[in-house]
Amino acid sequence: MAASAQELAQASFGTVLLGQWHVHPDGSIYYNNTRYSQATLPWVLSHVPGMLKANGKVQQVLLSFGPFGADFDAITTNLVAFKATVGQLLQQYQLDGLDFDIEGDYTSANLATLADLTNWAHSLGKIVMAAPYTETQWWQSLLKQTSNFNWWNLQLYGGADYGDWVQGLQGLTSNPQSFLTCGYKPANGLSPTEVTTALQDTRKQYAGLSGAFIWRYEDIRGQASAYAAAMIQGMS
Repeated sequence: MAASAQELAQASFGTVLLGQWHVHPDGSIYYNNTRYSQATLPWVLSHVPGMLKANGKVQQVLLSFGPFGADFDAITTNLVAFKATVGQLLQQYQLDGLDFDIEGDYTSANLATLADLTNWAHSLGKIVMAAPYTETQWWQSLLKQTSNFNWWNLQLYGGADYGDWVQGLQGLTSNPQSFLTCGYKPANGLSPTEVTTALQDTRKQYAGLSGAFIWRYEDIRGQASAYAAAMIQGMS
């Protein structure tokens, strides 16, 4: 993880998400397959965010919860305990906010939970984002309950159409184009040059587009700088 953090710190990404955080039915919180406690993960949380920010390029490090729907069912069931634990993490370590990657169980209860958590994290002065790709109406309903998201990372690789989502968010956020970033997945064979071209093509039609993201680091290890540069070129 230290080597990965050092590579990302030297690239030109502005935001890094630490994924994937999960919540089990009993409310226990895991980072990938490791259960969080005072005895586990403190080294990661104490050191990795600082390593990522060391060169001044990465400005924001967030925790990403999901993508399993069951994660959010468990958060809903254990909401008070979840806030207590995550609130302590956000305040104690160099963490700038939360990302919600819900990809299932689009229930009204989970919608209310995400609205509540978004407002709560915002009240702590933290960034809040999400990563939609489907169930547009569910996400529209979420924006009707809270205006405290900073932006959404749209999973184009998951089948989302940027133009359709921009249209669907009209009237729900002040600038849908700048609110939605374009997500690319190198594991699908997408090269840095192709990322640049895709972004340039999108910006020709949607000049308000203000960002993009790559999913995920494991698929660009050793090429992080090339993909960051490709996104910058595509946005410039």
